[in-house]
Amino acid sequence: MSEPYYCQGCGSPRRDPTCPRCIIPTFVPAEGWDNPVLPDVSEIRTAARKYGYAITEHGSRERDLDLVAIPWIEDAAFYPEFLHGLCKDIDAVIVGQMEDKPHGRIAVSLQKRGWYRIIDLSVIAPIL
Repeated sequence: MSEPYYCQGCGSPRRDPTCPRCIIPTFVPAEGWDNPVLPDVSEIRTAARKYGYAITEHGSRERDLDLVAIPWIEDAAFYPEFLHGLCKDIDAVIVGQMEDKPHGRIAVSLQKRGWYRIIDLSVIAPIL
């Protein structure tokens, strides 16, 4: 059974009239409303494999889809080529700016066409 409330801030399903994460009121959606689902990870994994990357999930899957791309083969594509190809293959665009993260990670948000929720992707850059 689905949760009766949704947070006005993060959009996550909740059991209570206040979101424990955002500390703001939740709402009861209109009759027939469906919670937006997340994109299919298997499609993303298949596309990433073409560029030599493995995809793993992390996070709660509440507000967005948190993924990590790890170079998996000797000649994995460098991350700009990987991101360009991945976006083309899954029909997505990069939203916002790429961000440098600790340990050589690159963080980027992707918006897949036809999907409401964002894909937050951390890419481990291959060692050249």
